[in-house]
Amino acid sequence: MKKRNVILYVVTLVLSIALFFWFSQMERERRDYIKLNGIETVGTITRKSTGRGSHGGMNYGVHFRFEHNGETFSRASPYISREQFNSIEVGDRFKVMFLPCRPLRDAIILLDRPVTD
Repeated sequence: MKKRNVILYVVTLVLSIALFFWFSQMERERRDYIKLNGIETVGTITRKSTGRGSHGGMNYGVHFRFEHNGETFSRASPYISREQFNSIEVGDRFKVMFLPCRPLRDAIILLDRPVTD
């Protein structure tokens, strides 16, 4: 019985790791697709947030909004570095790329492209 539990644990662990890498790859591909095919606009940081991760570490994120065709959209970028988090203030503006067919889901803020005008 103990050997069976160990095998089940190992299989579950391997599948979990594989799913994690698959989802990470899909997210990278989605971001790359938006960067290549999206529309560029300007977004404004509306809120900064922190939280504890599942292993006790800190997670940093920002919320932003942007407009397209007279409509305002709000999104979050939940995982940014501490350095990015500390350098950003509410009200700062950055380039945003989004797909007009699904701006609520397919929008990314480019924290390395601030807008200063």
